[in-house]
Amino acid sequence: LKEDIWFYNRTEPNSPERKHNEKNKQLLKGVVKVLKKTFDEEKYAELLSKGDTPFLKHVQWVIDNLNKTKSTEGAYKQAKDTIKDFMKHTGRPMDRSIINVDYDFVSEFRTYLIADAKNKRDGGNISRSTASKRFINFGTILKKAKLRGLISSNPYDDAEGIDVAKNKITYLTEQEFSAMQRG
Repeated sequence: LKEDIWFYNRTEPNSPERKHNEKNKQLLKGVVKVLKKTFDEEKYAELLSKGDTPFLKHVQWVIDNLNKTKSTEGAYKQAKDTIKDFMKHTGRPMDRSIINVDYDFVSEFRTYLIADAKNKRDGGNISRSTASKRFINFGTILKKAKLRGLISSNPYDDAEGIDVAKNKITYLTEQEFSAMQRG
């Protein structure tokens, strides 16, 4: 659709304004038809009936409903803390609805993990490996939101992951190995 659909408030019979309104009425019906085909009405109604679930409330639900080890639970708790830090860092409200977590939010969170996220031990930046793990956990959290019917699509699916640089392994030469054996 390349132009806006708008209507005249009052029109006279057979006037250009009335013809304009009739044309736009047909256009609007076409748009509604396409939208109904695109979106399952029942799923959309179900989404609306669930209301706005705060994102952090859903994150806590995921933590509470994990059937995993304590270390996995700890990883998700760290991911939650990092999400909260990100929301503070970017001035986002803590009660942000999960339906407002979009591709831009995901992309900005990814950038935050790489450039600004701090570890609790010494206040330094987290490693790229840690950033990657937290971003993957973040994606799982959004996947569970979709499975629960809280969101209709997962914005994480279109996001670029965080690559972890592979460490180059340097092997000892035979002379270096022999020198180490000798002491």
